[in-house]
Amino acid sequence: MCTLKNFPHAIEHCIEWSRDIFEGYFSDTPKEVNNFLADPNTYLQRLPSMGNVAVQKDKLEKISDYMKLLNEPTFENCVRAARFKMQDLFHDTIA
Repeated sequence: MCTLKNFPHAIEHCIEWSRDIFEGYFSDTPKEVNNFLADPNTYLQRLPSMGNVAVQKDKLEKISDYMKLLNEPTFENCVRAARFKMQDLFHDTIA
């Protein structure tokens, strides 16, 4: 079981966990969204080679979440998305 993903209690684990989360939200996923928007058909054809079904599902869900924000990029929608993400990371995952 991965300590970083399940219970990062050492300061080094907490720092690495937060860096991983930050990179996912502000680097990796935006790149995936840009790749999808550049050529959706090619992206979907390449999707099966990007990992197992769980990885593929995660990528598509993240793209969907970002696309919802891009459709109506208001301050309120950004705050709402951040609030739901905070609940997911700091409540639902550990409750």
